[in-house]
Amino acid sequence: MDAQVEVYTSAWSVTHDEKNFHNPYEFIPSRWLDPLSRDIKHASQPFSLGPRGCLGRKYVFLQPELAWSLQALTSLGCCQFRKR
Repeated sequence: MDAQVEVYTSAWSVTHDEKNFHNPYEFIPSRWLDPLSRDIKHASQPFSLGPRGCLGRKYVFLQPELAWSLQALTSLGCCQFRKR
């Protein structure tokens, strides 16, 4: 195979492979928080990679910063929000 050839795999097959995740068919959210987990977490790419990746990826990672900023501004009295 030529070195310039790109090879892709199915995201589903990679995340459901026991070589990458212990009990891959079970819903175990704590696996992402456990620093001692032996799962290969980078095998999961929920937003895809490259220029054709998820358009909303940047916004998802921006949300915690936005929430923190709004909380800080509200606590300083700089902003007031009305309840509807």
